[in-house]
Amino acid sequence: MMNIEELLNNYIDENLHRVILSNAVSKEKASKVRIRPVLLKGEVMYQCTETHGPKEIHKNYGKEEVISYICAALEEDFRQMQLESEEADATVLVSKKGKMTVKCKKKEAVSESSHVSSRLEHNRKKKYILETEKPIPFLVDLGVMSSSGKIIHAKYDKFRQMNRYLEFIEDILPKLPKNREITIIDFGCGKSYLTFAMYYYLKILKQYDVKASFFVVGKEDDASMEMYQRIINEGHALGMHSFSHQYSTIYQTVDSFTQDLEKLQNLLKVATGKKIKLYRFPGGSSNKVSNIGMEEFIHYLNQNDIVYYDWNVSSGDATSQELAPEELVQNVLNDVKMYKNSVVLMHDGANKVNTVRALPEMIEKLEEMDVELLPITDETKPIQHLKAEEVD
Repeated sequence: MMNIEELLNNYIDENLHRVILSNAVSKEKASKVRIRPVLLKGEVMYQCTETHGPKEIHKNYGKEEVISYICAALEEDFRQMQLESEEADATVLVSKKGKMTVKCKKKEAVSESSHVSSRLEHNRKKKYILETEKPIPFLVDLGVMSSSGKIIHAKYDKFRQMNRYLEFIEDILPKLPKNREITIIDFGCGKSYLTFAMYYYLKILKQYDVKASFFVVGKEDDASMEMYQRIINEGHALGMHSFSHQYSTIYQTVDSFTQDLEKLQNLLKVATGKKIKLYRFPGGSSNKVSNIGMEEFIHYLNQNDIVYYDWNVSSGDATSQELAPEELVQNVLNDVKMYKNSVVLMHDGANKVNTVRALPEMIEKLEEMDVELLPITDETKPIQHLKAEEVD
């Protein structure tokens, strides 16, 4: 089996695309490092970009220096490395005892590219995971990109946010199995930008078998209506998460709850041709903000054969105090082992960086516990804070 020094000596050259060091041992140091070759004054160098919270620090090294840098980082600071080059893709995982596992898959022979030097030019143009200059269907549908592939000026912050999010997903990619379907569950309150970005990245760019469950709110613009239809067309599950997501309105009376739900259900029927029967209460079925007993709303759902889903395990990422990735992992592990079946509450969003950072270790630990990760489907037994069968 190839060791880390052999791997780096073989593939750290001008054909390298990038190296990513992730799954940091300590939150006191860099959380991630990205390495890529650049051309400086006609010489190939390797730019290391260290992420420290919101800041990034850039350093340039020669080949021998960057190999020493990577080896030292894997011995002390990181438990995971991804390498992508023209010739091979590789993953290195480091156990808590320091044992390194190196997996390398060579690519088919490629002819020497005439674009190597242009790819190495050291300039300020940012290379995004979601490329510009060519149309990406979901970005066009969401109004982020024009049909010609240009980013809409007012949506550039959203475009950068999605790419930043996908960089975190890239860190956990070696943990995702390719021999079975991957499921993404979105309990979102908006247009699901990040979930669609993740689906595109995994399904289209990385060719994973992936399905998602979307619990959506009501959006009547053309882009959202097309997106609801696309969810169904691509074989995903579509659920309701209220039309307005305004607690004070939804939970005022049974009539206001009914009007909100039926407004969303009718909107989704117009968009997809299907009557949606899955629901997730804003705040859960046990929320304390409702003006009347939640049993009355549940009674309405029961009468209309609508199934609702809560959770029995919370990562804690919705609390007012931001938790470290290690705390989020421990919260989930402590509670999952208490139940035969678990639904874990986690959130995505621009401010949920630690949630994404917690995923690699969380997935690894759950697999060590022989926990099977499954989607919510019509056959899934619901986790409910207030049991539907106990409400008349």
